[in-house]
Amino acid sequence: MALPTSLRRGLLASPFLIIAVLCITLMDPNKMEAHWTPFLEAKTIKWDGGSIPILATFYHNKFMDETWRQFTVLFAPSALGFDPVAWWLGFSFLNNLAPMYAIWMLESRREANKNTPAAL
Repeated sequence: MALPTSLRRGLLASPFLIIAVLCITLMDPNKMEAHWTPFLEAKTIKWDGGSIPILATFYHNKFMDETWRQFTVLFAPSALGFDPVAWWLGFSFLNNLAPMYAIWMLESRREANKNTPAAL
């Protein structure tokens, strides 16, 4: 008995869904919050070679400023380059992400994938 197309595609996607659930559970938000809280309370990011103030407003939208300020502080070690291990990890992540993104973009343009979740 042949499976319906949508069920077959769902089963084929299940490994990716399982990986996504694992990533969400393994990325501990409490550890991330513990990392950015001292910087946010001090309103500055300090390291051995210097410091930079954390802007109170950037988007001039309270929700956007509060949301993105935390992630900006979280990724500051790699973005500002004062933690070489974090910088290298970010560099490696982008190098690994670029080919996957290119494949996704190319596959989404195929005629068979138009108007499907792959093209969104």
